[in-house]
Amino acid sequence: AIINGEETETSNSVDIKTSKVNDSNILYYVDCGDPTVSSVEQSGEEFGLRNSLEDQAFAVDLSSGYKWGYTSTNGTWSNNSYDKFESVRCDTSDEPYGNITYKFELDNSNYRVILGFRDPWNNDNRYMDIIIEDEIKETRYKTDKDTNDTKMYENIEVKDGMLEVTVQRSEGIINGSED
Repeated sequence: AIINGEETETSNSVDIKTSKVNDSNILYYVDCGDPTVSSVEQSGEEFGLRNSLEDQAFAVDLSSGYKWGYTSTNGTWSNNSYDKFESVRCDTSDEPYGNITYKFELDNSNYRVILGFRDPWNNDNRYMDIIIEDEIKETRYKTDKDTNDTKMYENIEVKDGMLEVTVQRSEGIINGSED
């Protein structure tokens, strides 16, 4: 395996080609639930410098050698749309504080984090909390049906080499239709 550019153990060689070169210094670009994770289809999409797929479970990226991906294992679902706002990965656990969490290997520093949201189901009770690096950034956030929304957070400090982003059900949200 190659981690941070250094081979830590013998591994099989894999050739991966990405369809668009990153020219904007984006470190990671994730399109949650996209069915074609090895290509970017829409204008404005590009792979990050540290990822060669648009979505993956937490693991080493075979192209960059950096670890990233979703760590949630209980009740994740994706609708497999090609549109970056219509592709969805959501929690279906029906548990209090059910969540989707992503982790990204990064150098210890400050970063800008941009998240995109869309509610394709128009549920008035789909409230969520946004937590980045163990700090609650939004409580009871909700987006309107079929509205593309982005949230940007500046100066997110990574101290342990791993950025963690969690979107979880707000307190009291446990109904299956509130995924």
